[in-house]
Amino acid sequence: MTQVIAGDPVNLAVHFLHSDNPRHGFCVMSTNPLTYYDFQTPIGFLETHTIVTDDRGATIVTFNWFGLSALGTMTWPGPPAHEAHMVDLVMPHQWMPNSRAFFCEGPDQQMRRFWWRRLPQGNYDLYAAHEPDVRIGLFRKHHPPEENSLGDIYATFNFEFVHEPLLLNALLALCLNRWLDFHDGPQ
Repeated sequence: MTQVIAGDPVNLAVHFLHSDNPRHGFCVMSTNPLTYYDFQTPIGFLETHTIVTDDRGATIVTFNWFGLSALGTMTWPGPPAHEAHMVDLVMPHQWMPNSRAFFCEGPDQQMRRFWWRRLPQGNYDLYAAHEPDVRIGLFRKHHPPEENSLGDIYATFNFEFVHEPLLLNALLALCLNRWLDFHDGPQ
C-alpha cells in the first residue's frame, strides 16, 4: 500500500462478514486481489485465544485472553516476534469521552496517537491526533445485514488513509473496543 495518512481523501472500505461477534468474523477489503483478515476465537476450557490471519493464511497476531474474556496479551509472530498487552490498543483517552486510544508508527516513522470514539448503536469513528484532530474513518453497522455474494455484511469500515500498519492496528483496536463495549452493555 502507498503510505499516506492524510492528504487527498481516498475512499476505501473493509466489510465485516459472517458474524457480528468482534472476536469471530471475517473482514474483507475490496481491492484487487481481495485483502482480508479472519478473526477466529475457539473457546478453550481454561484459556481463550483469538487468532487473526491474513489472506495468505499467515497468523498476524494472537490475542491471549485471561479466562474467557478479560484482556490479556497479544503475541506477534514476527519477525521479530514479540508480546504486548492488549490494553495498549484500548487506552482510555484523557479528554475525549467514549474513546480509547492506541499508538501506531506512521509512514514518516513517527509514533502517532489514534483513537476510536464510540457512538450510539454500535458505531465508531476513528481519529488521528493532529492540530486539529482529524476523523479518518467510520465504522457503521448495518441494520439488517446487507446481503452480498461473499456473505452477509454486518458492518463497514470506511477510511481515508493508505497505510497498512495503521489499518491493521485500527482493526485490532476496533475488535477490542467492540468486545469491551459489548460487555459494558448497550450505549
